[in-house]
Amino acid sequence: MPRDKKKYTLDDEKKIKLLEESRIINLATINKNGLPHLVPMWFILDANNEINFTSYHKSQKIINLKRDKRIVIMLESGTQYEELHGLVMEGEAEISTDKELVITIMNQITEKYKTKRDRQDIAKQANKRVNVKIKVKKIVSWDIGKS
Repeated sequence: MPRDKKKYTLDDEKKIKLLEESRIINLATINKNGLPHLVPMWFILDANNEINFTSYHKSQKIINLKRDKRIVIMLESGTQYEELHGLVMEGEAEISTDKELVITIMNQITEKYKTKRDRQDIAKQANKRVNVKIKVKKIVSWDIGKS
């Protein structure tokens, strides 16, 4: 008899908590040859709980997203099998070159990750970067501990 997958999913509150507590997302875009391009990324959640990150506009992930907006992210938590829980989110990337938005997101990332970047350095880098907001269309989650 097949398992009831809904029984093992995270509720909305646990999904948000996992996103808030996570430091790295694994982000996949589609290369020109059709294979996935997978990278770890720092990110922040905005006021609408949407994932945002910045990257250099010439980076491979941004080149891929300009060609094909589809994006997938995965994050997982736990060290023992029975503790594992996580999310896969499928969606589309919304790319913005708005310098003020890029600076705002970079400042939030600097604060979250306690980097040594100062505001002057961020302002200089902002000209070379874009912001990506993930517009989620589908979420798959799991909580092995419920099994």
